[in-house]
Amino acid sequence: MQIKNQMGKLTLIMPLPEIIESQKETNNLKILPLELSHIYTLKDLPYHHRDPFDRILVAQAVFEKMPSTEYR
Repeated sequence: MQIKNQMGKLTLIMPLPEIIESQKETNNLKILPLELSHIYTLKDLPYHHRDPFDRILVAQAVFEKMPSTEYR
């Protein structure tokens, strides 16, 4: 989010630290550290996830068995 904000691709209504703290309280947001197990999971991802940031997010979600949401 910080990178997208700096690139002008994301407009935040308040500073990122405030958004994160608010979401931690409101939605029980948990910040995942980047672990080696997440890095190792990258080898199993299909290559249609090309963006490096997207790939690591998907790898974390897969490894942590996070529920997915289908968009319609």
